Parts: sequence; C-alpha cells; structure tokens
Amino acid sequence: MGISRRGSPYLRAACRRAPGRRHVAGERKRPRRSWLALAAALVLLGCGAGIEERLARADRAFDAGNWSEAEAGYRRVLKGDEHNFRAHLRLAEVYFEKKRYDIMIGYHLREAERIMRESGDAEMRAEFRRVRGRILGKALESGRI
Repeated sequence: MGISRRGSPYLRAACRRAPGRRHVAGERKRPRRSWLALAAALVLLGCGAGIEERLARADRAFDAGNWSEAEAGYRRVLKGDEHNFRAHLRLAEVYFEKKRYDIMIGYHLREAERIMRESGDAEMRAEFRRVRGRILGKALESGRI
C-alpha cells in the first residue's frame, strides 16, 4: 500500500523543492522562466531605445552649440549606460568648449580611449583620433598646451 503524492504534505513539499519536478495535482502551476527572461529582455530593449533617444537629443544640442544642454544630455546618457563611447567623447568636446580642461582630459577622454581599446572597433578608433586631434589642435592654437 503506497502513499499518494497528493495525500502527504511532506511529500508535496519535497516535490516542490526537487529540481526538475513535475506538476503535482492540486498545485497552481508557476510561470516558466522563459517568460521571465522574455520580460527582462523587453525591459532592457526599452531602456536601450531611451538611451539612443537621449543621445540623439544631446547630439542635436551639441551641433547647435548649446553646450550646457549637451552636457546635461550626455550625463543622462551616461547614467543609463556608463560605458557609452560617444557620450564620453562628446562630453570631452563639450568640456573643451566650456574651457574645463581638467575634467575633459582627466576623465572623459581617457574613458573614451579605454572603451575604444577594449572594443577594438576601427570606426571608434577613427572617431577617437579625429576628435582628439581636433581638441589638441584647438588647444595648441589657443596656447592652452
């Protein structure tokens, strides 16, 4: 004479904890982990779209020469993605235009260079060299270096 799985609370508890367990009659089925992974992926995709939108807004302010708005925009981008190459590089340019050389060289230009080196991307390398050359050229012309 056997004990049914359903009849013993101890067996039900053991079945709940057992890896790879099957659904026990009378228990509510739990959502599968794949649904949770899908939900997490959708949330992350939504965050990425927000960062791209913030980056585009900051780029428009940068192109218009509105340095304060561009600085705030790039800082918002970095709050969401602290390893954003373009935001660090553009912040270095913004700080150069605002004559805040210590922040520009001390952090953002070096951080952009680190991200570029880790990625090994040729386009990043070309953009970094172009921006660094423009900043250093302006600094030499103005006598800052």
